[in-house]
This record gives sequence, C-alpha cells and structure tokens, in this order.
Amino acid sequence: MSPVKRVLFFVSVLSVICIPASANLLVNGGFDLDDREGELKGWSSPALWPFGRETFKPRRIPNMLGENFDHGGYRPFYGGRWTYGYTSGLDGWRRDGFSISQFCDYPFPPGTPLVLMFWWIQDVAQGKAAQLRIVGTQIQVAVEYLRGRERLGAEGWRLDWPVPKCIANVCRYDQNAGHAYCPRLLLNPPPGTEKVGLHVNFVVNMPYRDGFAHITSAIDDFWLGPADPASPRLRRASESPR
Repeated sequence: MSPVKRVLFFVSVLSVICIPASANLLVNGGFDLDDREGELKGWSSPALWPFGRETFKPRRIPNMLGENFDHGGYRPFYGGRWTYGYTSGLDGWRRDGFSISQFCDYPFPPGTPLVLMFWWIQDVAQGKAAQLRIVGTQIQVAVEYLRGRERLGAEGWRLDWPVPKCIANVCRYDQNAGHAYCPRLLLNPPPGTEKVGLHVNFVVNMPYRDGFAHITSAIDDFWLGPADPASPRLRRASESPR
C-alpha cells in the first residue's frame, strides 16, 4: 500500500472519530513507557481474567505501517517504540495468544458512559488477503465494574477482523489487509462504580495449512475516557458476536 493511499485511509478513518478532550484513564495505553520488550508498565500480563490460550509472549512489532503519521492528539502507531503483536515468520504457526489487564479509577458522575478505543492491524503477503476470513488474529475484551472488591457488573466483546459481509464482495483485495482498524466500544458503568477493570486477549489462530501465507498483526494505543454521544458506530456489548 502506497504512502499516499495510507494517508488517505487514515484521514477517512479519523474524520469519523470524535476524539474526546479528556485525558486517557489508562496508564501507558500506547506502551511507550516501556524500556524493554514485554515490560508492559501499568499493565498485568497475563490478564486477571479467565481467558483461554494466553501463554504467548507479546512481541514488539516495529514500524507496522512503514512510515510515521501525525494525526494530532490521538496518533495510531505514531513513532512509538512499542507496538505488540505476532508475526508468523518469527513466532511460528500456532493457536495461542497473550492477554493484558489494567484497573483504573472511575472519576465521573454516576451513569457517565465510557468509550474504549485502540488500534489493531493485520497484514498478509500480497494476493493472500482472503485468508483473513479464515485465520489470523482476534481480540477479546472484558470489562468489569467494581466498588471496592465488589463486582457490580461486567461486559464483554469478541472482535473479528472486519471483512465485507456482502455476498458480492468476495474478491481477494477486499479483506482490509495492511489497514489499521479502530474499534470503539461503549461501556456503561452501573451506579456505584469506583473502578473499571479492562482485560484484553490477543488471540492468534494461525495453524499451518498448505497455501497459508505469513501474517503480521499488532495492537497499540489503547484509550479509555468519557464517551461522546455524537461519536458514531460505538459498539455495545450486546452487539458483539458470540
């Protein structure tokens, strides 16, 4: 993908994202505070949530998009030293994953909804993008709402890589390979919430099969803050496929 096309892609994505002015509730959401690979300052790994397949050690994926882009306050993969993920060429063909957790204060009036955003990217050898319908990576997110040690509630999402659902769109070039995807999840803390626990599982589903090409996938730039009601396409937990 050419630099010009990448810039246009990000402009089109960011034009529909309402960027909150509040500070990120998460510490080291972009992993840029890390001094060594896999340090994950501010995070716990593995996650403090009973995910399955989470024994994989997160790998640093440098220069995921090839160039640096400056998009203002929320900058996907912008010059950061640490973007974590998986590459089959170095990590092998596997079914595994890594998971992370972080707890933060909920300093807003009761009933204030939150939005969780992050960047997720996958790329595959040219001409092999159609395999992203079958194998690759998946993101699982669990959020719990706490008052002291009491859990008031929890929500969960399972995020599959976005591919066209129209039956007419089946060509090998429409699988979003090489693009960065920004899920926006709507969180609804119940009354009494004092803390929010975020748990993320990066699931790798890449068993070897003849014809499969190597892939690289990564996540970066987690942001949690108050939701803007005008922000489009916020996904509720009830809308996540099960």
